[in-house]
Amino acid sequence: ITACFVGPADLASSLESVPAASRPAFETVVERIRTACAAAGKPVGIATRDVAEAIKYGKQGFDFPTVGPDRRLLSGAFEKTIAAWRSESKK
Repeated sequence: ITACFVGPADLASSLESVPAASRPAFETVVERIRTACAAAGKPVGIATRDVAEAIKYGKQGFDFPTVGPDRRLLSGAFEKTIAAWRSESKK
């Protein structure tokens, strides 16, 4: 194993807890995963909903928190590209 990546939705589903971030049991398991990875010398990441949550997990010792779900990041980039294209094509 090179690294570990926590997918909160998948983990919450496995724990049968929803919503994930508001459950103390969820946070306990997330910390156990981070601690186990640190003890094994493996980097650990976690998917987060926003910058504030990424900073929170970074301060807790996660090596690579990601910010925002892929679909939201891609959709936002696509919307900006289309807006720029529309703006430039009218000149």
